[in-house]
Amino acid sequence: MISELTFSRKFTSFWNQLLPNANNFIRIINGSLIEDVYPPLDDSANRSNNVFVNECAFNLYTAIQNDSLDRNILSAHDIFHHADFQAVFEKTKEYLQRFAYGSNFKLPLSMIEYNTIREIARNILSRYGMENQIEVSPQFDGCGVINNSYGDIYYSNVLVEIKSGDRKFSVYDLRQVLIYFTLNFYSKNKRNIKRFELFNPRMGITYSDTIVNLCKELAFIQPEELYFEIMNSITEENFIVTEMQR
Repeated sequence: MISELTFSRKFTSFWNQLLPNANNFIRIINGSLIEDVYPPLDDSANRSNNVFVNECAFNLYTAIQNDSLDRNILSAHDIFHHADFQAVFEKTKEYLQRFAYGSNFKLPLSMIEYNTIREIARNILSRYGMENQIEVSPQFDGCGVINNSYGDIYYSNVLVEIKSGDRKFSVYDLRQVLIYFTLNFYSKNKRNIKRFELFNPRMGITYSDTIVNLCKELAFIQPEELYFEIMNSITEENFIVTEMQR
């Protein structure tokens, strides 16, 4: 079994054949279609801490969105000494230490990194906190070689994927949301997802579109046809073995 992230980053020949216009379209997105919604945040001197900062910020946002933490904490001058913040911080540390990816962070964090945690959480909350019936970390049932997967935010027919790196969007991000759409389409309890949004709260940029238009731009086919090809690949054992050996 593999994660949706692994599947989106490997199997290059499959993805290139399925999405012949992906590399061209991501250049168009980053060149002219992204929207600037917040000022970019200060860069960290230690990029290896970015995963920790991003994860901690999303956990902080989640606690506030789920009403287990008062949103006023983001304005508190002593937020980083607050017991509730420290609980989120420790939860993040324990979680990331379980994985090779993201576990190479160096503590203590710098004040720039602490403030980035606050500002990323603030930007996510500012953009989505007032939406009705927000679902944080929506689960998509696994299928074939793909484990159960978790998106970032779902509301009102929109799936939001948060990408908090110090970069614009990548073709892997588009592949990832397509995997979520596929798992959802074949789920017994599917959500009515019609649109998606990529949001980078660190750089303050976003891109959104309909699923129908994304599939047309990437592969010149309808979503159902694209989902069928992805589902065939993740359930075909010979395909997985062959691709992993490339």
